[in-house]
Amino acid sequence: MKHSLWLHLGALAAAPFLALAAQAATVSVSVHKVSSAKGTVTAVLCDKTTFLGRCAAIQRQPANAGTVVVSFPDVAPGRYAISVYHDENANKKLDRNMFGMPSEGYGFSRDAPIRMGPPSFDDAAFDTGPNGTELAISLRY
Repeated sequence: MKHSLWLHLGALAAAPFLALAAQAATVSVSVHKVSSAKGTVTAVLCDKTTFLGRCAAIQRQPANAGTVVVSFPDVAPGRYAISVYHDENANKKLDRNMFGMPSEGYGFSRDAPIRMGPPSFDDAAFDTGPNGTELAISLRY
C-alpha cells in the first residue's frame, strides 16, 4: 500500500510539469530576403525581460540566398519577440559600422519598425499558444 501511495503522490507532483510540456509548441520563423549563402542566419527568441539582451533561446541555420526557416521547439505559451540577423562572416555577432549601425542584415518579429534604434518589445511581440506559431521576418540590409 505504501508504494501505491508514493506512486500517486509522485504522479500528482509531476502533473503540472507534464501539463507544461504538453502545452509547449514550436515557433517557426521564415526569414526572407537573405542576401547570400554566406555564413548563418541567427534567430533569438526572448521574453520581455530579456529582449535585446541575453536570451536563452538561440537557433542558427546555414544561410541560403532567399529564405531560411528557423524553428524553436518546446516553447511554452506566452508573449515573445524574435530578433534575427544574417551573420555573413559567421563570427556569432551582428557586426556594426563605425556609426553603430548594423552592417549585416537584421530584422524583428512582426517586421517591427526601426526608428532611430531597435523597436520596443511591444512593437515586435507576438503571442504563442499550444498550437505553435508561424512567423515571417524580412531582413533589412
